[in-house]
Amino acid sequence: MNLGGFMMKKGFILCSVLTLALVVPLSNASAYNLLTTKWPKTVGSTYVVKVKYSTIISTDAKNAFDTAVSDWNSAQTKISFNLSTSNSTSSNVVTTENVADQSLFGDTLLTSSGTTISYFTAMINVGNSDVINKSNTRRSAAGHELGHALGLDHPPAPTLSIMNSFRDREVVYTPQLDDKDGIKAQYPL
Repeated sequence: MNLGGFMMKKGFILCSVLTLALVVPLSNASAYNLLTTKWPKTVGSTYVVKVKYSTIISTDAKNAFDTAVSDWNSAQTKISFNLSTSNSTSSNVVTTENVADQSLFGDTLLTSSGTTISYFTAMINVGNSDVINKSNTRRSAAGHELGHALGLDHPPAPTLSIMNSFRDREVVYTPQLDDKDGIKAQYPL
């Protein structure tokens, strides 16, 4: 075996890999996925979505949705949730469901006309013990369901995103960069 030739080839390969790493730009691709429906936002303005609490919502669930609304409203300026008891005539509702399924943290039901969201019901699952016992998980579930109400879908699994169904809900409970990028893509103006 020619040790000198082997070392030269190894050095050439290493230099080639380093050169490629410097020349090829790193991708800044986002992984978000969008639903086919969205709110009828007009150019240059924030679209306000009035939301009411259901009559059966618990204090813990109400607090989780209050915080999640604040998280989304702070993270982006395209769509603003106005969650209030004074929105009694709104068709948009936050509530709870009780499904004995530890893999289900919540659901969102969207009603649309064509590609325009008409109204939604966002629910967190109080049949899941983590939703009941862990405030960050409750907040994460509420934020995730409100993300669907904004027109976001689930991204691929390894994505750092509140919309990622496989996230650690005790760690990821606010909208992340990928979620914000998804909102910018869904509502570009």
